[in-house]
Amino acid sequence: MTTSGGESDVDRILAAQALDREKARAALAARAAAGIDERVEACTPYQAAVVIALALRRTMAITDLPKAEADFDQYGKLIDAAQRMNLSYLMSVPATNVTSEVSARLEQAIGTPELPMDDPGGSEGAFMGVAVMIEYLLGAWTRPDPEKAAEALDYAYSPFADGLEEFPDLTPGAPLAEMETACQSADLDAVTALGEPITVEQFDELAAAPESVALGQAYRARVVEIIAAGE
Repeated sequence: MTTSGGESDVDRILAAQALDREKARAALAARAAAGIDERVEACTPYQAAVVIALALRRTMAITDLPKAEADFDQYGKLIDAAQRMNLSYLMSVPATNVTSEVSARLEQAIGTPELPMDDPGGSEGAFMGVAVMIEYLLGAWTRPDPEKAAEALDYAYSPFADGLEEFPDLTPGAPLAEMETACQSADLDAVTALGEPITVEQFDELAAAPESVALGQAYRARVVEIIAAGE
């Protein structure tokens, strides 16, 4: 199909794919310049988990959207359990029961490593992406691994960067990857400057940084746009 301007659907999809590749190159350059992976791997396991928890807080800006409940029967309970788990570990309180609850609810939402659910893409993929970030946080608190921690932060923005290929009419989104990298860099500076454990008030203060809140709202706006384009 060709539009009145002479541009076909295939042309638009190819242009969107080219834009995605360019954005990916820019994201990799920004992360390399900020040294995110190396800095995370140099953190203590506690510090790395806190930085992942802060990234997760940004992604959770989409969880009050009505579609979240529609896509995941147990989604709200998963979020609640993840928040209680993080609170326990922040305060260095044993969290065996809530950790087991998070694991069970994750299996409902995204399956097991052996039998994972397929990523549906679009808005549902974004909601599933939050669940994947919770899985990363669970691993950061219970099975510390510097490389997995870096992988979690590489992943953080990805569910919200999708959409141009599925919905060619969408306008290019904000440079989410670069914004996420800037927030992670600031989080690393702040978290490594604090002692261990940090207080809940300190965590909430870090999560309320204006740049972090603004990025969470950018994620939310992106998913609202994808929902509208897909309906």
